[in-house]
Amino acid sequence: MTLHTENPADVLYRLLLNIKEQHAPTEAIDMDTIISDYQRGLVQRLRIEHSPYLNDALESYLSTISHTLRPRSVEEYSTYIKRLLREAPRYRQVHVGGISPGQCTELLQVYPTAAGRNKARRILHSFFEYAIESGWTEHNPLNRIATEAQTRQQRRHLTLPQLQRLFRVALQSNNRSLSICIGLLLWQQLRLSDISRLRWETLSHHSLQAPVRRLLSLRVHPRTGAILPPDWRSRWLRLRREAGLLDFDAADLRHTGLVCRQICLAVTTAVDTGSGDTLTPAPTYDEAAAIMQGDILLTAADE
Repeated sequence: MTLHTENPADVLYRLLLNIKEQHAPTEAIDMDTIISDYQRGLVQRLRIEHSPYLNDALESYLSTISHTLRPRSVEEYSTYIKRLLREAPRYRQVHVGGISPGQCTELLQVYPTAAGRNKARRILHSFFEYAIESGWTEHNPLNRIATEAQTRQQRRHLTLPQLQRLFRVALQSNNRSLSICIGLLLWQQLRLSDISRLRWETLSHHSLQAPVRRLLSLRVHPRTGAILPPDWRSRWLRLRREAGLLDFDAADLRHTGLVCRQICLAVTTAVDTGSGDTLTPAPTYDEAAAIMQGDILLTAADE
């Protein structure tokens, strides 16, 4: 004997029709509206249930933008998305069609700064526009989340002991290929965006400071390809964690070089560092000279 189980939604819909037939037209129950609202709700629920999980949808989105955006932009989008899913894992198996503005706000809190949340908001907004085009949802929940106001970031410089710790960790065998990037930030005062465009085969030794040339002589890097390794973000985070310098970023390292160069050159006019006011006291001349000379920082290279 075969049992036929009816869909609960069909049962409820038939029940509503029966209620409508049993009530006189003069009664104050607008069954047409009730049934219409129910049908809309049912369609919305079915759309949610048939939309992909967030984890799968984001993978599809990254695959799509890889054909339209620059590789560096795709890498940046991927990094932001992976962090969102890593630190908010319960959203991996949430249907895209059912994600609310409140849930998106919770997702954005993964990033501790307003700049990080605003960047993640732009990425998620782009993703949900893709989801709308794919028929997974009707609305973009990020439209109801405002961009946060950002205060101008104030840069800090690293002290001599902090730089010694950083280079001690960077010059360990598993981190040495990143040491040249640190050197370019500190001694050449290059921006990270500039370094990302550099390649080993086009790096001119003639225009490099002595400490950077010394790092190049270690021969711990490939001779071709991009200077920044593909996984530099995770390695840079791990390196700073091991050195106890998680609060500092690449721009602070460049700012340190600018401040020390200004002190060593005894510049009396202001130098445009490309950032806000310095939060920490400037180093002494002896400290700045030791940093720019580099010997005391590269002692680990001889070990």
